[in-house]
Amino acid sequence: MHEWKKLGVKGIDGKALDLPNDAAAGIILPDGRHGRAYITLSNFRRIMIWNRSINYALAIVKLAEYAKNNKTFSPLTEKVKHKITSDDILKVQHYANRTIKAGLKEDGRLGPKTEGAVRKLQQKWGLPQDGVPDYILLNKIKGVTTPKKTRKS
Repeated sequence: MHEWKKLGVKGIDGKALDLPNDAAAGIILPDGRHGRAYITLSNFRRIMIWNRSINYALAIVKLAEYAKNNKTFSPLTEKVKHKITSDDILKVQHYANRTIKAGLKEDGRLGPKTEGAVRKLQQKWGLPQDGVPDYILLNKIKGVTTPKKTRKS
């Protein structure tokens, strides 16, 4: 935690982090570099051992915070320019299978294998490699023209 504080990482309220300096912490960006950032501690890693879904672990941690602090539930507000849909992820999976032979199951879900393929595509186009497809990646995929096959006579 000491390193994050030294780098100037603050809480959502803009205040300094109120956590012990010796706490092992990480930062996750489940919605990519344009989404929210979360500081995770050992309890988050414990949940991830049981279920590898980041969204599941975040939900459990948020529910625990509500229970601990006796807070009333309030939904998160979103300020996203382009929300990625399962159809968008399906397009990415299909493109990755065709171009980089990713071997992905085309199911419209963003799992670890799809995230890895997205990182490869992001690297290919010189984009930040966070593994989360965004509108920039989607526009690149849509803008790629596939050469037409010529028939031999």
